[in-house]
Amino acid sequence: MFDNDLKVSPSIILVHEFSHAEDYNKKNKQYMIDRKTPSIAPNTSVEEKNAINAENKAARASGEIGKTQTSRTQHNEGIYYPSDGPTSTKLNNQNQDKILLQFNLSAIIVAPKKKER
Repeated sequence: MFDNDLKVSPSIILVHEFSHAEDYNKKNKQYMIDRKTPSIAPNTSVEEKNAINAENKAARASGEIGKTQTSRTQHNEGIYYPSDGPTSTKLNNQNQDKILLQFNLSAIIVAPKKKER
């Protein structure tokens, strides 16, 4: 859920993360520069802005947000919440404490392998 009360599904957040990986793989040197280059949005690099743009495009295409809406503009905006499923924006209140605890304890970070030289 973002500061503007819009919600996107976990699958849309995955699009955001895939955008990071795609940028890293396709344009590694530019990716590293963009990670450090601030954009107009506070606390958001140019590279993060690119991922947010991919996220918004996917959310619009799936109908999760309107054609003129923006899910978020800053990378650090929003909160995680348990949903009914990977493509759902509906809040799942059942076992919420258990779900949040499990999420916090089992976070997995996936990073692309560095290219061998």
